[in-house]
Amino acid sequence: MPLSKKNNFDLIRLFAAVQVLIIHASEHLQLEHSGAAAIFIRLLSFFPGVPVFFTISGFLIMWSYERNRDKLLSFYTNRLLRIYPALWVCLIVTIVVLLTCHTITVSQLFHGEILIWVITQISFLQFYTPDALRSFGVGTPNGSLWTISLELQFYLVVPILYILTQRGRHVFMQYVTIVGIIAISVLTYCYAKRLPDDGIPSKLMGVFLLPYLYNFMFGIVLYIYWSQLEKMILGKGVYWLLGYLLYSLVCSSYLGWYSPSYWPNVFGFIANIVLSITIISLAFTCTAWSERLLKGNDFSYGIYIYHMLVVNVFVYLGYTGSYIYLVEVFLVTCTMAIISWFCVEHPALRFKKRISR
Repeated sequence: MPLSKKNNFDLIRLFAAVQVLIIHASEHLQLEHSGAAAIFIRLLSFFPGVPVFFTISGFLIMWSYERNRDKLLSFYTNRLLRIYPALWVCLIVTIVVLLTCHTITVSQLFHGEILIWVITQISFLQFYTPDALRSFGVGTPNGSLWTISLELQFYLVVPILYILTQRGRHVFMQYVTIVGIIAISVLTYCYAKRLPDDGIPSKLMGVFLLPYLYNFMFGIVLYIYWSQLEKMILGKGVYWLLGYLLYSLVCSSYLGWYSPSYWPNVFGFIANIVLSITIISLAFTCTAWSERLLKGNDFSYGIYIYHMLVVNVFVYLGYTGSYIYLVEVFLVTCTMAIISWFCVEHPALRFKKRISR
């Protein structure tokens, strides 16, 4: 059965963005969790938003590339229109916030390290933060944007990954290639973990695609072998979700074999594999939910790119230590995400459709 364009990916992305928002806000607002709140945060930590985004990206981008591989310009234009218009508007809002908070001056925008920072933010080095901005909030105006660089790196290597893993290859060689790519990614990740945390090699490795590539590859593998796997995935999301929760509760919470993180041990690696299958299965289970609840609107990107800016403002103002501030951060971020979607992202997507004609 061919893949259905009717799915829950928008809803899952929204959940992943909200997960990142709550986890980041809870940490930086210095909230102390107990009782039901502690249980909720613990359960939420089993669904780390960034790996979820990477798995979805691997699945959907490979799907999109296979449909548009003869139109590379259109493929990359579509990707850039999805990323950059909202990102640039977010940068403008960030600059206004920094000026308002007297962290920078207008003159600094046109020379020195602040100018370099602006250039990195409008290009592909969003992880860069100069020392002049370390005094604002938690030390970086919008630290969560480091993953944008990884996403852009992934877009660049998609054609290579497609050639290496394409369906027409001998089955055995396809298996060997896929396992080899994942193995290289995991070995690179293991090497990166051994580097001193405060060294330049460690910092560079932390924003390099290869240690994280295995997360994208999980999504790619599920796409490539969809016809073989769909019977165990299609409509089985609830079962995979229960199985994943059981594994997480036993191996993480009860036995303490791993902690959910971007840098898991072997048990966490297994958890990420099961989580990837769970996410794709949920995307193709009860597929009317996303359209019914969101009506085709996708607020996840706006939540992701604005939430840490809002958190930083609260930290700068000293609004920490209360759940009231968490609720306010959530509401302000969602409001900005809705404005971003209707005023920036959705118009850009309409322009994308004109280009593809």
